Amino acid sequence: MSDIAAALSRSTFASAEEAARALASGWNLSRSHVAHATDLLLTYRIRHDHLRSMPGPHATQLAVAVGELLPNLESRDTAKLYTLSGPSEYEFVIFLSDDETSVLGCLKTVSKLAVSSERWEELWQGAV
Repeated sequence: MSDIAAALSRSTFASAEEAARALASGWNLSRSHVAHATDLLLTYRIRHDHLRSMPGPHATQLAVAVGELLPNLESRDTAKLYTLSGPSEYEFVIFLSDDETSVLGCLKTVSKLAVSSERWEELWQGAV
């Protein structure tokens, strides 16, 4: 975990500093799983295009974060994914290099299951 905290602290990605603070304050870090970068690229390119077409601050910050992730996946075979969750409506999905020394991306996400329908509409400003 200290390697991940250090990697987040070194990262300049939009959500990395907030994720580092959450990790330091005791949020739960899930066990990692490895994903193929080509599969992630296919999914996140589509999501990036969709997010850029949506209004609102949540879509905007996610589009920025996905835009930060994409170029880092292009030169990789795989990435390790962790989820960082705590006492909040949002969580972080952290993409790391295989050796866990570099953050490839950090997404601040909100699950529709974790918030009321009113809050969901507020987050997405009616765009979903």
